[in-house]
Formats: sequence, C-alpha cells, structure tokens
Amino acid sequence: MSQTTSYVNARSPQPSPVAWEEGREPTPDHWRVIAATWLLAAWAPPGAPGWTCEPLSGRTLPRGERQWAAPPTPEEIGEAAGLAGITGVDLLLGRVASGPGTGYRATRAPEEVAEEVEALIREFVGTADGRAGLLVRRLARQWVGEFTDVLRLTTGEDDALHLLRRDFDGATSRLTLRRAPGAGQPPLLAADGADGAPRTRIACVLTMLDSLLMVNNNDSVGIVLRQDRLDEGTDDPLAGAARWYGRLPGGNDHGEGDFDTIPAARPRSWLPRALLLGLAEGENGEDGGWPEELAEEPDFQLAVRLLEELTELVLRRMGGAPFAAVAGLSEEDGHVTLLLVHGDEVAALELSELY
Repeated sequence: MSQTTSYVNARSPQPSPVAWEEGREPTPDHWRVIAATWLLAAWAPPGAPGWTCEPLSGRTLPRGERQWAAPPTPEEIGEAAGLAGITGVDLLLGRVASGPGTGYRATRAPEEVAEEVEALIREFVGTADGRAGLLVRRLARQWVGEFTDVLRLTTGEDDALHLLRRDFDGATSRLTLRRAPGAGQPPLLAADGADGAPRTRIACVLTMLDSLLMVNNNDSVGIVLRQDRLDEGTDDPLAGAARWYGRLPGGNDHGEGDFDTIPAARPRSWLPRALLLGLAEGENGEDGGWPEELAEEPDFQLAVRLLEELTELVLRRMGGAPFAAVAGLSEEDGHVTLLLVHGDEVAALELSELY
C-alpha cells in the first residue's frame, strides 16, 4: 500500500525527494513555496518557455538582531543564500522598528511587492493564465509573507532570477529560476518507481491545499491519500473496498457499514464541493455554480483547481471510471472518507478537521 500526504503534514509528512544539506531543511513555509514552484513546472503548457528552479533554505541573523532598513551586503547574505558570486542586493521589502518595544513597519506596501515578485516570476514562466496564473499569484504572495523581508540578488548570470526571503527568526529561503531548453520537472523519489511523478505532484497539491483550506486561524483540513490493490474477488467492489479500509491502521475508523454510494458521475465534482461548500449527506448531487462572493476570489478559484487536479490524478492512476462511496458526512468529529475502486485498484481519501 502507498500513502501520500503533504510535505507539511504534522503527523506523517511526505518524504522529500531531495536530500537537503544538514541545516538547510525547508521549514513548512518554505515547503509551500517549493511545492508551488514544482507544481508550476508540472503545469507548464506545451510551448511554454523552459526554466528550472533551485530552492535552498538557510539561516542568517534574526530581524531582532539585524534589521534590513537598507540592503545587506553580498558578504553578509552569501552564506545563507548559498549562492556564489553575488554582485548586487536589492531590498524589495524590509520591516524595521523605530526603537525598542515598537512594532515593525514595512518599508513598502507588501501587496505592491507581491505584485512585483509575481511579475518577475511571470517573465520566466511565460504568460501564465488559468490555473497556472492563479498559482503564480499565490506563489508570489506566499513569498511576500506577513513577517518576511525580501531581497533580489544578482550575479554574473544573465538568464537567472534570484529571490531571497528572511523570516522573523532568521530562517531564509532562496528561489532561483534559470532559463532552460525545457521545463524542469519536479524531482522524484527513486523508491516510488513509475508512481514517482504522480506522487510528487499529489504531494505538491496537498501541500498547497494545506494553506488554502483553513478551518480556523491555526488549523487546516488534513488530506491523506492511500492507494492499494484488493486481494479478494467480490461481486460488490465497494463492499470489498470498505472491508480493505476497515482493516487499515490509523485511518478514520470507518468500516463496511459506514459508507454510502455516490452516483457514478459525481467523483470529479464531489471533492471540491464537499471541502469548499460543506456537502451535506443526502444531497442529490446536482452541481450548481459557486456562490458569487467566492467565485471571484483567486485563492478560492485555485483551491477548486487543486482539488480537481487531485481527483484527476487519482482517477487517472486507477485507469477508469470508479465506483465511489463516502463515510462520515453525518458525524460530528469532522472526519470524512471517500472510497474509490476500479477493478482491483482502490483508493481512500481521508479528510480530517473539516469542522
């Protein structure tokens, strides 16, 4: 059985396909930027400009010890950036305090900086529209976080973009984009074999959703994907899948008698509507439009695209239109399980902390 989670899952994070140097392991905030960049490469349309990305975490003095009212020198930032030959440092955003005990103020409007970063990234990835455009927008606003300082670094490379952010505690993240003949695809775990590309892509989707599907200010909806092959023949595929799921350790504690069938046409639309609108048990499944006040929000639109991508990746691996069932919608603990089965392929999407 395989299990796929996000790279920031608190209990069981997805293993990294990159062996980071000691002391340069990404923080959860850094992982969200990395996942967005890898997913952007995977979403590159045919004919788009080629580029590769190089993310690298590091550490420098925290803001409390060294404010960036003016750009730091190349020597000061070089080790944290892990970048040789820095010739220039441009301060896009600093946060400074006028004295002890006073709050930090931004040297520029953060939204203005986010728009500048978005424009810089778009220069490299081409005319990003649709879901890719929404992802670029989100990536830029994740980079320009609520408490970050932002630098643009220059070196002797003509066809490269180097951005560096510092968090309040001194943790840094550098993102370098370089021109390339083709779009560089995300790295893969060798142990995943043929499933490497879809599993990395699913992990990136789940990592992005972690910051978009928030239950409150601190907690997000948890999503875990489990996939396997059934080892028992049955005239009722969903009953066999429910028995399989009931035997799994550490799941949502749903068993054979807990699942209700979803109409065959529903799997692709069910997950976005369940997570974003709170689908109630017993609805007939007629999918209307999204509420107008939500449909115009870019982050809401991106969440819909990510959930559609997640469902499509799972269904594509299963190789056909599956039977589907759901459990837990009427329970109060906020744990819901979506079962999908096609032939001997079975998948379970575990949703937690829904409400």
